[in-house]
Order: sequence, then structure tokens, then C-alpha cells
Amino acid sequence: MIRSVLYSLFLICFLAAQVWAQGTITGKVTDLTGDVIIGANVLLDGSEMGAATDADGMYVIENVPAGSHTVTVTYIGYNDDSRSVSLGDGETAMVDFRLAESAVEIGGVLVYGASRKLERITEAPAAVSVIPEVELKRYSATGQAPLLFDSEPGIDLVQNGMSDFNLNTRGFNSSLNRRVLVLVDNRQPATAFLGNQEWNGLSKPLEDLGRIEMIRGPGSALYGANAYTGVVNITTPSPRELVGSRASFSAGEKNSVGTDFRTAEVIGNWSYKFNVGFKQSGTWSQSRNFGSSLIASNEDVEEYSALSPEAVPVDDSKLRNYYGSARLDYDFNNNSYMSFEAGMAQAENEIAVTGLGRVQITESFRPFWRTAYTGENFFFQADYTGRTTGGPVHQRSLSSGASFEEDSDTYNMQAQTNFDILDDNVRFVAGISQRFQSVDTRETLTPDDYFDNQTGVYGQVDIKLGEKLSLVGAARIDRSTLHDTEFSPKAAIVFSPSKSHSFRGTVNRAFQTPNYSELFLRAPAGLPVNLAPLEAGIEAAIENQQGLPPGSVDLPLNFGVTPVLALGNEDLEVEKVTGFEFGYKGIISNKMFITADFYFNQLDNFVTDLLPGVNPTYPTYEVPAGIPAPLVPIIEGAIADALGPNAALFSTLPDGSQALVVSYANEGEVEEQGVEVGINFYATDRLLLSGNMTYFDFSVISQAAGDQLLPNTPETKFNVGASYTGNGWDASVRAKYVSEFDWAAGVFQGTIPSYATVNVTGGYDLTDNVRLGLVVTNLLNNEHIQLFGGSVIGRRALGTLSIDLE
Repeated sequence: MIRSVLYSLFLICFLAAQVWAQGTITGKVTDLTGDVIIGANVLLDGSEMGAATDADGMYVIENVPAGSHTVTVTYIGYNDDSRSVSLGDGETAMVDFRLAESAVEIGGVLVYGASRKLERITEAPAAVSVIPEVELKRYSATGQAPLLFDSEPGIDLVQNGMSDFNLNTRGFNSSLNRRVLVLVDNRQPATAFLGNQEWNGLSKPLEDLGRIEMIRGPGSALYGANAYTGVVNITTPSPRELVGSRASFSAGEKNSVGTDFRTAEVIGNWSYKFNVGFKQSGTWSQSRNFGSSLIASNEDVEEYSALSPEAVPVDDSKLRNYYGSARLDYDFNNNSYMSFEAGMAQAENEIAVTGLGRVQITESFRPFWRTAYTGENFFFQADYTGRTTGGPVHQRSLSSGASFEEDSDTYNMQAQTNFDILDDNVRFVAGISQRFQSVDTRETLTPDDYFDNQTGVYGQVDIKLGEKLSLVGAARIDRSTLHDTEFSPKAAIVFSPSKSHSFRGTVNRAFQTPNYSELFLRAPAGLPVNLAPLEAGIEAAIENQQGLPPGSVDLPLNFGVTPVLALGNEDLEVEKVTGFEFGYKGIISNKMFITADFYFNQLDNFVTDLLPGVNPTYPTYEVPAGIPAPLVPIIEGAIADALGPNAALFSTLPDGSQALVVSYANEGEVEEQGVEVGINFYATDRLLLSGNMTYFDFSVISQAAGDQLLPNTPETKFNVGASYTGNGWDASVRAKYVSEFDWAAGVFQGTIPSYATVNVTGGYDLTDNVRLGLVVTNLLNNEHIQLFGGSVIGRRALGTLSIDLE
């Protein structure tokens, strides 16, 4: 009994000593501006002890055992922060935290492209999406940068083959889309001849592309030509942000293999980075030269119906991409730096869909360089982008068998300054750009070499009218030797009743220039037609009708082997769009980020597809003067009977020769409207649930005879997804549904059946330096087409191994 009492007293004293040995950890959590953060989670690592910050940003963790501890604070939209603390018996330790905003899509994300200045995404006067950097890592093995945009609201992404993509937003996509301006470190990598983006021409792996923004809506007021429906702004990391080395390897379905190596180092004020890479894979593109009875169902695997046979088969060699770049920076002591960068990409054997049919590009070499100075209030850059196909055998039309060449160069210079006045309540941005461009097709696509230059001057003013209201005005003037001078204005109003919510209204004008093909094209559109027998038949018919002896009638028709030509129109004007947009961005309970955008656009001056009889330079064939009037209807009837629906193509060229001609013209007016809604729900700090819906509608006000103005855009699209990051591994799943829609672009016109796809990615960190990854696109292998005339797309699974080297 006594022993039990003594034991109890000892236990009570021991527990009391332990309580006495416990202490308290308290402190305050703010952001970098000093604003308190309410509801942040503060945890004691290795235990279940913790607290949440109150209305004053304060937290208190009591009964903490004496000793050394690590305290970690987490809050959605901010980077985690950890501090070590030593706690003595009965002590109270003060541990404050200042959290930096993280790159999750929440109100703290900073964007640049909407206003050419850094601003919070909730304050940007445009619809903006930011691609999280973790997505770059997840999809890097594919080498397919456009896939990063596939689940974003308002995006029209269609794929042909392995790396031929057309990225658009808000309607009127095409097989060679150039309505979205793409910038990589302020350089335009688009092709000079067609103006489209060759996505296999990037010189860096996806995971090193850095910050990627997608601005939806007209943007010519700041960016000039071809920022027609949006801008993709890519800012790659500096060498100082990538210090160290990394090697990665990938392999998977469609005979896919790839490798990348990158290294970066800092030496005093100098820093450099260097990368090389290689990708190889099979393709989904198949030959179509075996007849017109192609597979009728897109659920059957080969191809789909309603496609005309091609003249030559596909070269089924593997697709290959070789690329690399090197960058050297010098950092001054005033927060400014100089950059010198050069690189190249060579793509082999990809097939592109064009208005005239499919083209196989067996080799395309894309060199570039740029030099830039970046300061706090001034930026200057000079850059060069080239493209050469390396000879006539390296770019071939599958429909006609004709070979094409291109050797083009684009030089660009630009400068921009910005400054604030009136206690930073008024901010000015002003800039100027000058571009020189040359295109030489060795007379395979155009009859001559062409040179142009373009000058742009722009400015923008942002005015803060108190804490809640901002006004934005911008304008740009573009002068070019290819088109008339264009004026592109922009106005916006942004109302932010709180830091977490903003409403905006904008009006923009933008333009898209005709490309060199539309202006100067001269290329075969099909196999030549021998019309000499037609002339002989007309003469024989006249002889028979008039009872004349054979050979007595000799008409000056001069019919013979007649080419089928696609010809440009040098009188084309720019396409124009005026856009009105209303949008909302909001953060609910710091767990849900919501965007909603409504737009109404007026589009006019469309450049038509290649059509007969629309270009007055190539009028419909007329019987030569001097032929007796009674014979004219006989000749015209014979031509109509012989050529059928192609009789409208029969034209007299300026030199007096004949050809079957299709050309371009400006014609058409359209009104379009749509709604884009997106939700990101941060269920926890590690689990993100997302979804978005896009609705699109249009009305054709007028169009050219024989043309078919279709937006090549589904009425509805839905995306849902979930991603998890934590404990050394991450995973994501995305599902997409696209409703049925009609497609018309050049010779390819038909219906795209509705389709659904599921993409899955995942990764696991074996060690601090070794990561395994997996990416599967179209997981369920739902074989489908995304543009009419393109390939049937199936599943592709890739595994990756990445090693960070010391």
C-alpha cells in the first residue's frame, strides 16, 4: 500500500515536471508587403501540434516540449516557410514569418503580358491563364508545348500527327493558324512565309521554358500584327535561376525516345547556361495515295472517309528533333543585366496540314540569336530568326507531288521604357519596334524573292483612381510595306472592391496581316490538265455542225497542257477584329479561384480560302475577241461540259496563257460571342481540383460566293482535372470533352465528331537528385480526329528519368 502511494506521488511529480518543462511558441504571419495572413496553418514538424493564425495574423502553440524544433507555416497561394527554434524549460519563443506568394493560380500570381508590366493576375485588364511550372515538368517528355494549354478555358487546340498543332482562342481556327502571337523572350519564332508557329522549332525542353502566360482576346494595341485573338508570352529562366546540371531520358509508345542535358553556372557577375536535346518518335500520319475509299469510321483505326487520294505516299521515317541553345548573362550592380543567346532546332519528317493539302517537311532548320538589355525602367533587344528547308526535296506536297523550298530571315529590334508619376498612381509604358524580313522560295512557291519592313510605335497609360478603380488606355501604330498603316486602340476599366475580387470591361481592336503565301503564292494546286483534245473537239463539232471538211476550222484558243495553280493576291488587306469583353476574377476563402469572361467580337475583311473567280487579276476565261459571235456559246458550252464544276477555275492569266486558278480575296463579316468560366479549388495545400467550360456562338453577316466561313471551333468544351503534390511524388489527371463541329479550311471540309480524352501524369523523387516520371496522353486510346484532313490521334505513354548533377 505504501509502495503504491509512493509510486503515485512519484508519477505526479514526474508529470508536473514535464508540464513545467513545456513552453510556448508564438508569432505573427504576414506577406512580403506586411499584410497579415489570416488562417495560415502553423505546424510543429514531427508532431500533431499546431495552430492557425487569427484576425491579427497571430498564432500560439502551447505545451511544446523543451528542445529543438522546426516550425512550418503553410497557406494556399504562398510558399511554405520553415524556421528552427530552441525552446528552454518554460520559455516562450517568438517566431515570425513573412511568406512569399507562390506560383499557383491564385490572386498572388504575377503576370506580365496583359499590360507589359508585372501585376497581380486579379488586377490584369485581360483574360489571362498562367501555366504552373510543375506542368512543364510533367509534360516535358512529350516535347509538345501546346499540350500545356489544352485544359485552359477558351483554348482551341487541334493536333495533327505528332507535333503539328494549331493553337487558337475564341474561334476561327485553321490548319495554319496564326491568330495567336507567340513570343519566346520577346522574340517571335513564327515562320516568315506562312506566319504560323512550328512548335517543333523550340530550342529548349519544356521544363526549361519558365513562365508561360496565355492572354486571350485581341492584343494588337501592345503587340501589333497577328496578336489577333491572343498572345502566348514565354519567359525562360536566367542562368542564375538554373544553377547546376540536369540530364533527362525518356522512352515510350510510338517508338519514342529522347534525351536532354542542361547546365548553368555563375562566375562573378557573369552567368551562363547551355542545353542540348534530341527527340525521336513515330507518327499517326498515314499514306493516302491508295484510293479514295478510306475508312469511314473514326473508331476504325486507319483513316477516315471523304478524303481525296494523294499523289505520293508518306515517307514513314521517324520524326526527329535536334535542338540546343546557349545563353550568357552579365549582371550589373544596379539590378540590370545583359543577355546574349543563340540556338537552333532542326525538325525532320513532320507532316503539316495546309489549305492545299498535306505537306511533308523532311527537314526544317531554325536558327536564332538575340541580345538584350533589361533594366528597371528600360528594355532593348535585337534578335534574328531564320528558317531553311535545306533544298527542294525537303518540303513536298503530298497531294500534287510538287517540292518546295524556303529560305527566310527575320531581324527585329525593339525598345521599351516605363515610368511612374503622381506617387505611382500613373504609370506609362512606351515602346518602338522595327522588323526586317526576307523570303526566298527559289521560285517553288513564289515567282520572286520578297523583302518587307515594318515599324510599330505603342504606348499605354495606367491610372489608379483610388485603391479600387483603375483605367487603362493603349494604342499602337503599325506601318508596313506589305499593308496600309494600322491603328490599334485599347481601353479598359478594372474595379477591385477588394484585393480578392476584380471586375473589368475592355474594348480592343486588332489586325492580322496576309502572309506571303496569300499575297504572292504561285504553286501547283493539282496535276496539270491537257485541254488540247478539248480544243480539237470544239473544232470538230463546229465542222460537223456547219458541214465543213475535217481540219478546216482552226480556232485561236491555244489550249494545251493547262496548269492547276494556286495564286496569291497582292491587293489583299488586313483582317480586323473589334472585341468587347467583360470579366471577373475572384478568390473565395483563399481556397477557390474563379474566372468568368464574356466576349463579343466583330470580325471583318476575312481572307477567303482559295476560290475561283474572286481575284480580278485572274478573271474567268473569256473567248478571245475576233471569234464569230455564233461560235462563242458553242465554245463556252464545251468548256462547261468538259470541266464540269471546275469550269469556274478556268482563267486567262495576265500574260495571255490559260490556267485553272484559285486565289484569295477579302470578303466576309462575322459576329461571335462566347463565355469562358474556370474554377480552381485548392482542397488542401497539396490537392488542386479544377474545371472549366467554354461556350461559343457565331453569326455570318456576309461571305464571298463559294466560300464557307466556319469558326472551326466547337460550341462547347469542358475540362476537369485534379493534381496532387507532396511527400516526394506528384500526380495529375485531366479529362476533356469537345462537342461535334464542322471544319472548313482550304480543300479539307467535313465534320469533326465529338470526342473525349484523358491525360495522366505522375512523378516520384527517388532521391533529392533523381526523379521518375510518367505521362500518358489519351489514356483510354479514344482514336479521334481534331481537324479535318489531319491524322487519327491515339494514345501515347512515356516514362522519364531525370538526374540533377552537382
